[in-house]
Amino acid sequence: FYERAWAAVLRMDPRMVAIETWNGPGNGVSRTEERGARYLEITERFVRHFKVGQKVSAPKGPWTGAAQVLYTLKYNPREQGLRPVSAPDGLFHVIQLRGIALHSSRENPVGPRRCLYFDVADSFCYHERRPFRVTVEFLDAGEGAFALEYDSGDVSLEPAARAFRRAGEVRFTATGEWRTESFDLTDAVFGNGQPGGADFRLAAEGRGIAVRRVAVAPR
Repeated sequence: FYERAWAAVLRMDPRMVAIETWNGPGNGVSRTEERGARYLEITERFVRHFKVGQKVSAPKGPWTGAAQVLYTLKYNPREQGLRPVSAPDGLFHVIQLRGIALHSSRENPVGPRRCLYFDVADSFCYHERRPFRVTVEFLDAGEGAFALEYDSGDVSLEPAARAFRRAGEVRFTATGEWRTESFDLTDAVFGNGQPGGADFRLAAEGRGIAVRRVAVAPR
């Protein structure tokens, strides 16, 4: 994560870089018992790149170059480069309906909006402005709508709004069946900018939402 964050920062051509760190167990940039001088050596290497204005590639990981990442309750493993994230307005549980597992939002204790948050694996995309398509398989029950809001690179927006750019809305039609819809994200950066380090969320006003498959693929 530390190397990937440095690579993302260097792509921005910054004038200054600040490192915020706490020297607690396992998370200090200074010398630690757990990792010795490893983080000092990484810092020194990337500072050299920074001083000469050299951009570097992010380190490869298990999802680098993958065709898609996926969260599914239809197969195992459920988390394939995409994982659900809990947040104060994004509580969830997995329930069974007629023998089918659902990833379902829970009641929001602080307001009427219910969200399902998801985190894209950093080795798939982290602070790389690219277009993606998100496909959602959801239970089409009741009335109302849900929207997808994502961590974007739209510099015309204020930073607080940039992390929640809306990609569109889908209305429920009360068929009681499983339905699949897609959202096109034109400028996603997936920089962990949403609560809990999430990259996008499905948000419904005054009602819940249940899904059993969410996939993210480059366009």
